[in-house]
Amino acid sequence: MCRPPGNRTPLPDEMEACRPFLEEKLRLVSPKIAVLLGATASRALLGPEARISQVRGTWHQVGGIAMMPTYHPAALLRDPRKKKDVWEDVQKVQARYRELMG
Repeated sequence: MCRPPGNRTPLPDEMEACRPFLEEKLRLVSPKIAVLLGATASRALLGPEARISQVRGTWHQVGGIAMMPTYHPAALLRDPRKKKDVWEDVQKVQARYRELMG
């Protein structure tokens, strides 16, 4: 959401500076489900220790929001083998959405 110059990965203090904007957006939108695309989004919302290869594909509850971390689309361009994992993650999101709307 707040990307540093050159599209580099934000430093911890830069992520913290952006946090109020992210939290306000989540409060205003009040989603039931959020898909976290990539390591930066996962660390921002799940904590700095979150590793995308470990947290992807599993549900996490944060502030009443069901969060599904998965690989960022750029990762799929670098490693197309990850597409299968993302497809499985998207199917989990679809199933949860159907449960909520059911």
